[in-house]
Amino acid sequence: MLQVMIIVNAIHNWKPAKQYSKETEYRDDLAEYLRDTLNYGDALFGSRATVSKEKGKGLCDIAINGNEYGIELKRNFKSNSEVTRVMGQILQYQKEYDHIIIVLCGVTNLDKLDDLKTRISGLQRPLIGPMQLIKVIDKGTR
Repeated sequence: MLQVMIIVNAIHNWKPAKQYSKETEYRDDLAEYLRDTLNYGDALFGSRATVSKEKGKGLCDIAINGNEYGIELKRNFKSNSEVTRVMGQILQYQKEYDHIIIVLCGVTNLDKLDDLKTRISGLQRPLIGPMQLIKVIDKGTR
């Protein structure tokens, strides 16, 4: 669980270089930042953390250490349909990753953020496994 908190703290400290027009640009910026931050001095993970950009359906935008940690980015999170889509993605990602982190960037609607957090907290524990963490980090603007 400690490593999850290292990743979460790193994402909290991440500042995108600018307001990007595409989600893939945020993904590239965050992946580079995590690659540098998590491997600084090889001290955080005890060995080098592998950070890769995922490609394909059913996969998060960024994976760390294979399928241990999946990071899904959402740019301009503002509608009910986006909340529903993320919930569907989470259910799919639970089969692929030990831990899932949703990162909101661009513009975030606070009502939709609250709705997402409420829906995630309502997931039944047996569905997500005994140790799986699902975390939402808001890096968006209002």
